Amino acid sequence: AIEPGTVTVSGASSGGYMATQVQVAHASLVKGAGIFAAGPWYCARGSLSRALGECFDKPDSAPVAAELVAEAKRAAAAGRIDDTKALADDRVWVFRGSRDDKVAKPVVDALVEFYRAFVPAASIAYVTNVAAAHGLPTRKAGAECGVTASPYLTACDFDGVGQMLAFLYGPLQPAGKPGTTVEFDQAPYDPDGSLAAKGYLYVPAACTGGAPCRLHV
Repeated sequence: AIEPGTVTVSGASSGGYMATQVQVAHASLVKGAGIFAAGPWYCARGSLSRALGECFDKPDSAPVAAELVAEAKRAAAAGRIDDTKALADDRVWVFRGSRDDKVAKPVVDALVEFYRAFVPAASIAYVTNVAAAHGLPTRKAGAECGVTASPYLTACDFDGVGQMLAFLYGPLQPAGKPGTTVEFDQAPYDPDGSLAAKGYLYVPAACTGGAPCRLHV
């Protein structure tokens, strides 16, 4: 069982863009987001050239947050996304490594500016003081901290996921008994066929037996 009001999302790079789209579009359901190295909601506006330009690594052509804020309000008024007022009680954690050579800082700055139009400043964290390359920062796993390399984990002696979850949910419990990973068919949730055939759900040991738990996507 999912504890009501506890759904959050996160992602890095294109996954960070995904998380922002999901949070804003489904603001009445999603109550927090962790964004690693990505820009604001609706940044590309349907244009591949814009996605690879001002939404990516071009510091001199960063997205204009005010325009996207206005577009979000128009989309909400038209019923294409949830009411943006539902974002007011969300929490948002944003990370950009200072040595990221893929997503320019003005792009991530625009993401934070976009959120500030809807979310109280005290509910937004923006971390920029880790010398990480493009990717998701970890304590030990992945490439050297300042190196961008597949699978885009950077060993920076910084627990990015732990910091993000603690900001979204509050102090975390110490690691306990390992849980289980459940495979499921994504087809029923994917009418356009854009997702992988299989999805995966990690179920902590404490969440077995029907105990209500929080859900992070």
